[in-house]
Amino acid sequence: MEIEKGKRLKRLKETKHKIESYSLSESNFKDLERLILNEIHQESHDLKSSYVSNLEGIVSYEIFKYKSSISKRPTKDNIKEYNEIINRFERFVSSEIRYLSS
Repeated sequence: MEIEKGKRLKRLKETKHKIESYSLSESNFKDLERLILNEIHQESHDLKSSYVSNLEGIVSYEIFKYKSSISKRPTKDNIKEYNEIINRFERFVSSEIRYLSS
């Protein structure tokens, strides 16, 4: 069943706000990862959408890369990899908001 456009737009705007708050610290990684997985779940009604595919790409590539980086350099700052996740997720959510708003 398709989510009502208004409710979906509201959820996406709330998601974008959370992404912005999580961008402040790498310590928010687990919350960010949960947010991405929850967003995929929320959008699971349309598995063929490019939005879902893009989010799945973040999970399979950026998150994997970040976790690999942490395992290789547990005491070093992995902010570059973390910011890649933030930037891609925010870009995809913003794009979906623009699409729904048009």
